[in-house]
Amino acid sequence: MAETPWWGVPALSGAFAFAAVATAQVVVVAMDRRRVRRESRQRWDDERRRAYVQFIHQVRRRVYEDRAEHDMDHELVGALAEVQLLASADVQVAASDLFQAAISKGHSSGNDVTATAAKLHSAFIEAVRRELGVVSSSRKIVLDENSPFGFFGAAIRVAASVFLDGFTSLLGIRIHRIQR
Repeated sequence: MAETPWWGVPALSGAFAFAAVATAQVVVVAMDRRRVRRESRQRWDDERRRAYVQFIHQVRRRVYEDRAEHDMDHELVGALAEVQLLASADVQVAASDLFQAAISKGHSSGNDVTATAAKLHSAFIEAVRRELGVVSSSRKIVLDENSPFGFFGAAIRVAASVFLDGFTSLLGIRIHRIQR
């Protein structure tokens, strides 16, 4: 019977320890990258929300107040410009349509323009909600106790997802996930 060399057990233990440390580092890097992306996305979402609220406020002032002032138009144009800088294409189109309806309210009177502005306002709100992810989220992990693996299955899927993200980003590989 051949004996294991004296250095075999420490070398094997060291290799496993190194693998554990490397795996932990990959997971930490992946989690940190996700945190940075989430914080950046949240910061931009906050800026967008502020701009959208300001734009809606200016449109409402323009449509529902009876006076048409030059300062009000100037503020509305400024709010539109900020929305145009921050928004996606769908929100930009909806904002431009709503802006045109608000401006036409000052040049004509009647309930037709107000009704049109109300419809365009709803379209703008829906576009903003889609952009900010209020209507639906892009990726959901469902923690269902009735599934075969229950909560632990979902936790394993989350851990595997974090591990794969870290490992693939370390290697520079892109993996397309199947959305549920």
